[in-house]
Amino acid sequence: AVHLLRHLLTHLFFLAGGFFCWLLAQRLFRDRRLALFALLLYLLHPRLYAHSFFNSKDIPFLAMFMIALWLAERAFRRDTAAAFALCGAGVGVLVDLRVMGLALFAAVPGLRALDVLQGGGGGAVRWSPWPPSCWPPRGRGTRSPPGCGATRSPSSTRSRRGPGIRITDSPCFRARW
Repeated sequence: AVHLLRHLLTHLFFLAGGFFCWLLAQRLFRDRRLALFALLLYLLHPRLYAHSFFNSKDIPFLAMFMIALWLAERAFRRDTAAAFALCGAGVGVLVDLRVMGLALFAAVPGLRALDVLQGGGGGAVRWSPWPPSCWPPRGRGTRSPPGCGATRSPSSTRSRRGPGIRITDSPCFRARW
């Protein structure tokens, strides 16, 4: 009975990691279809799915890494001491599972220091090179908001072949950091 319960708990932990993968993808991409695609990639990968029933060391580490990444994104978005304390607890559990968790243990304070040097507060959204009205990208057949497409260059820069299109003039293609 204990052996079967261990298999069940490992698989349930894998599914919990998939839920946090979906939450993280939904927050980062701001698109439910991409988040669902990320979740399906996570859940339907044949080797991961097979190992989710018997690998009681690597699968919990994978799931906890997803949870710790979600907690880190949430901490940077909220920018409160409580959120960073919860992120630290998640990273601590991650390090307890595998020593490779030290990578995230080093990355979170490093990214926080970089965020403070850049002006602090809300770094999870600020780094995006696209203005909020341009992301997520529109599908085929739909119009982008004004200022998110290619703009025609002034007539003085026309070539002999006709008016030039300067995609780099669009605010969607300018980096904002």
